[in-house]
Amino acid sequence: MGGSEHRGATLVVANGTRHALELAGGLVVLLEPEGSLARALRDRWLGAADVAVVEPPLAAAGPEDALERLAETATTPPDARDPRVARVLAWLDEMEATARWPDVDLAAALGQVHLSEGRFRHLFADQVGSSWRGYLVWRRALVAASAALGGASLTEAAHAAGYADSAHLSRQFKQLFGFTPSRAVGFSRYVQG
Repeated sequence: MGGSEHRGATLVVANGTRHALELAGGLVVLLEPEGSLARALRDRWLGAADVAVVEPPLAAAGPEDALERLAETATTPPDARDPRVARVLAWLDEMEATARWPDVDLAAALGQVHLSEGRFRHLFADQVGSSWRGYLVWRRALVAASAALGGASLTEAAHAAGYADSAHLSRQFKQLFGFTPSRAVGFSRYVQG
């Protein structure tokens, strides 16, 4: 966060912002940057900033309630997504649903939209709020986490998300979230326990 410190009960942190959290308890919600709620929160709270303290802080009874209250703070803009970006996101949904992550690369995405690489990268980042590569890293990590939480081994989860092995998954996951997927699975089992 650029060396600055922000304190509050409810914070909004921009996608791609390096940060560290210190909390004795609470809830951390990670949103896919292309979702309408993430876009609305960026528009309402962040503007050009990387971090915003939501005032007044949101009190919530649980995760679903927290998301609902957070959504109430943002006015969701009409979905004006470029149809070419929507096509790529739908294609990624299909690749995910059919476990074909190894087939996902920039050339295949360009084949969906018939744009130059430079134009596609610019349009995708503008529309989604994340670079093409950054979005894929994020999404694949979530696919792997979901598989692991569903009972798959970390190796199986890594392969389901297109990683070469569980070590590659663990490195990227730790870069993204600050902890390993095995720790996330262990924590989830402890909480559900």
